[in-house]
Amino acid sequence: MELSKPFEAGDPERVGPYRIVGRLGEGGMGRVYLGLSRSGRKFAVKVVRPELSEDPSFRQRFAREVAAARAVSGAFTAPVVDADVEGSPAWLATSYVRGQSLADAVAAHGGWPEGPLLVLAAGLAEALESIHRTGVVHRDLKPSNVLLGPDGPLVIDFGISLVGGATALTTAGVVVGTVGFMSPEQLTGRPVGTASDVFSLGAVVTLAAGGNAPFGTGSAPEVMFRSVYEEPDVSSVPSRLRDVVTRCLAKDPEQRPTVGALLDELAAMAERAGGIADWRAFVAGVSGSGTPRPVPTVVTPQQAPSLPVDEAVTQTAPRRVAPGQAVTPAPAEPAAGLETQTVLLGGARSDPARRQVLSVLAGVGAAAGLGGGGWALLSSGSHNRGGPAAPDRKIWAAGTNGAVPLGLAVTGGVVYVNDFDGYLTAWDTATGKKLWACRIGISGDSETNVGPAEATPAVAGGLVYVGSTDQMLYAIDADSGKRRWTGGPVGRAASPVVSGDMVFAHGDDSPVFSAWHASNGEKRWEFVADYDEKISTLTPAVSGDTVYIGTDAGHLYALNIRNGHQRWKFDAGTMPIASPAVSGGTVFASNDRKLFALAAESGRPRWTLATGGTSPWSPALSAGYLYLSSEHAHLHALQAADGKERWKTSVTKGTILATPTVARGVVYLGTEDLDFNVYAVDAANGHLRWKYHTGSYVVTRPVVVGRVVYIGSADGHVYALRA
Repeated sequence: MELSKPFEAGDPERVGPYRIVGRLGEGGMGRVYLGLSRSGRKFAVKVVRPELSEDPSFRQRFAREVAAARAVSGAFTAPVVDADVEGSPAWLATSYVRGQSLADAVAAHGGWPEGPLLVLAAGLAEALESIHRTGVVHRDLKPSNVLLGPDGPLVIDFGISLVGGATALTTAGVVVGTVGFMSPEQLTGRPVGTASDVFSLGAVVTLAAGGNAPFGTGSAPEVMFRSVYEEPDVSSVPSRLRDVVTRCLAKDPEQRPTVGALLDELAAMAERAGGIADWRAFVAGVSGSGTPRPVPTVVTPQQAPSLPVDEAVTQTAPRRVAPGQAVTPAPAEPAAGLETQTVLLGGARSDPARRQVLSVLAGVGAAAGLGGGGWALLSSGSHNRGGPAAPDRKIWAAGTNGAVPLGLAVTGGVVYVNDFDGYLTAWDTATGKKLWACRIGISGDSETNVGPAEATPAVAGGLVYVGSTDQMLYAIDADSGKRRWTGGPVGRAASPVVSGDMVFAHGDDSPVFSAWHASNGEKRWEFVADYDEKISTLTPAVSGDTVYIGTDAGHLYALNIRNGHQRWKFDAGTMPIASPAVSGGTVFASNDRKLFALAAESGRPRWTLATGGTSPWSPALSAGYLYLSSEHAHLHALQAADGKERWKTSVTKGTILATPTVARGVVYLGTEDLDFNVYAVDAANGHLRWKYHTGSYVVTRPVVVGRVVYIGSADGHVYALRA
């Protein structure tokens, strides 16, 4: 591996007491050089860009943050050891660490096995604990800032760290971070705390597990959009670690584990998996010898064409990019993700062409008429709070030839709709244009083949999985609509769930719950509930290495995801259990009279709430709250920790037909009221924000992607509405 880059015009011969002997890399703050002290000891010296050094307010923040970063110490960090915040330009020096970077190791050798991966995760958590103890938030934890030392990973480069509640280390209108590893709050301008580093840890571990970052690759705006609004792909993470990583990548910072709790959990797992001995053998192997290779402390991103952006968000308010200003992303390499981005913000209004490009990236074309531009999708812009019907919210409505949609999924710019007439249809999210239709079952009839609203497709790995009226599970190619395999039997109303290489669904009017291999439909295992029980959950819940299902006899089962063996069973009474939901180590399940919160590991009750009658739908979870429909068309918001009510509202006279959907502080409801409305309710207080009138009952669970709500109505249409 090349140790340093050739010198370029303007590179210094000396910085402070250090003689510069090589250029290591370049990042958002400036260039990094290999420097020698008078005794010949090596240091990594970061020189701040001149335009930043000339800003007095930057120097003040830089001084505070360097002082705090100097206090960072620990076995898994490479701290700041020297700096001159008054220098011209300003600079800082860190210990020069010998060891291959995680980015290079994954690029060369691919995903890691479970043992070393657990040591990596535990080491990163311990490093963050040391960093956070001094009041510092790293803000740029990424694979190239993680070195593979002989005793564990080392975290380096505190160059853009954040001290306590201080302003971010940026000039006004500049946001620095690494696309693909930045937290949603970094990207949307919300306050950044220690939970942001936990999010980055989850992203780094995901990349190490399978060679792919959790939000994919592509242009900076595409990856940023997915980071804020879409679920991460953690399918490559070993099952034992997957639940931990998923919790780290929660969109809401409050839903992520603390570093202390994370370290306790990971350290125990790493010790059981082989610990440091396993790590040393693995690191020696990927480095190509018994001695780790020297690497620079910063990996230089290759240059790529500038990509114009329409709007970005600072830590105060969104401001528009003037024509000619741009984000320059690093290349979309699967192993390394996108390197540190500096987003420059201006005050001028951008041209419509740029808004159109970014609207398409968000899955909503120019026809959507997003007046604020594509980057408004990453802001916290205001909502229409009016109560009256709002016909101008419609982007498009696609007819299904009179068939009633039973459930829909939205991903990759496509809406997949399962309908009552036995078809799975794909529609373009931008235009509502039909892409393909595939016959998957027999037409429904009023006696036997009517499925509830949540007969929802699942999309993963290029396939769409859906249960049908012919009691078969179909796997359909997501791009072409061609059938790949079928299996069964499954319930007519079964909504499959995919986790890793497995897909799960229950039998129709049956005690059987099954797992199939996701790629070829090979039956992996079956679980049969107790005598005279039937599976009652439309959608199973999967968390980590456990799948949770309920029965019509009031039992909730926790099953091993790999073999279907029962881990525990909870008796909730005699009434059917609705689809459970899992968050933060707690399983939430309801029947017609009670809501239960159970410890996910043991099934022991944490709290129970008498609801006085609920509809048979799963609660929705968001930001530490549960949203649950009940009799008399009420919607309840409850604290997930103890079940205490936050608010109760009744915006409709009709029954709520599916689990609510919560997105960016709004709860979306489909109902059977005679006004045929979909409702948007403020998640903080239960107040109605808006409603939209369709031609019949709103029968599907709303799906929100970006600032678009997709719903299916019994009038035979799928609607795309502005959120």
